Amino acid sequence: MLLGCVSAVADWGGGFGQSAAGGFGGGAFGQTVFGGSTFGAQPAVGFGSGGQVGQQQALGRPKTVYHGTSLDGAIKIQQNGFDVGLSGTNAGAMLGKGLYVTTTLQKALNYAAPKPCQGAIFELQVHLGRCYRVTSRDDSNMAKWQEMGYDSAWAAAGIIGEREENCIKDPRPPRVTIKNVILGHTGEAKRAGYSVVNGRLRKN
Repeated sequence: MLLGCVSAVADWGGGFGQSAAGGFGGGAFGQTVFGGSTFGAQPAVGFGSGGQVGQQQALGRPKTVYHGTSLDGAIKIQQNGFDVGLSGTNAGAMLGKGLYVTTTLQKALNYAAPKPCQGAIFELQVHLGRCYRVTSRDDSNMAKWQEMGYDSAWAAAGIIGEREENCIKDPRPPRVTIKNVILGHTGEAKRAGYSVVNGRLRKN
């Protein structure tokens, strides 16, 4: 079963893809931010039925993923949204610009760990849409999938890094939304004045 692109594969013919902007979880995650409400919802184009149903078809089925970043970075993401221009500043960007996420929580934790207080991890709901599957490390379309009309890309474990990762072209809502924030080290973060309230990071 193709887990990383399951939404795109299952829905293709009715919907599409994924996008990226980096922060946690996988080889090329840039440190980026995703705003649950402030980054401006982007209308999706649906097929056939229009309205909510058409929008859902265009987005594909949602999946839960993770993105690791710094505490200050997480605050900025909540305020301004993910900045795909930062892709590659935290690691690599082998899948091109976008929001880098992973289904593996440990991978996201690894990206947040070097940050002060071991950073923060976003738990996100992502609609992959039309998802490109990277077939190998030598895949000539690895960084060109966006030009080919895909919304996201997926690299299985072992292709780019030890664990799998997705890259999302456009991380604005409704394609990407924040479900929760996980503190890398709860005690250190609280002593530094940070807390999580109703699924959002706050600084006292």
